[in-house]
Amino acid sequence: MSNIHQVAQAEMIFRELLRWPRGGSPAPSHQDFLAAVRRFAAVEFDIADAPNSDGFLFEYGTYRSLPDPGFGVGIARQFEIVDESGDHDHFIQVWGEYLYPIESDLEELGKIVLWWFRDGPVPFDDWFSAVLANPVWDALAHRPPLRFYIEQETV
Repeated sequence: MSNIHQVAQAEMIFRELLRWPRGGSPAPSHQDFLAAVRRFAAVEFDIADAPNSDGFLFEYGTYRSLPDPGFGVGIARQFEIVDESGDHDHFIQVWGEYLYPIESDLEELGKIVLWWFRDGPVPFDDWFSAVLANPVWDALAHRPPLRFYIEQETV
């Protein structure tokens, strides 16, 4: 039996690694979330053999234009999906994200967009260490989120 999974299973696999069911409550701790991200990185998926076809995005910042404005912090795993001829068709992202009220000290953290790709020069552990060391986690440590969600979307 193969240990390579279909991308369509990615959200379910991430939820299982986090032990957070669909519609789950309360939000997982940051430590549990980040540990699940590390485990998720070790899961192999059936993806294209192309540059940047499997990667992670760490992102945070204040978002006022969304239906639920707030300060968001999350990590996504992104997969490139190709058509029958091997050309780019779309991306699928599996997101885990916390949303907090907008507060001035969080706005002062600014925004960050930090990518990592499996075929890139930086090892995952180095990228992930930078994510773990980011001051955003200390700033959010004792704040309850407005919500937490996991979703799989096409972009």
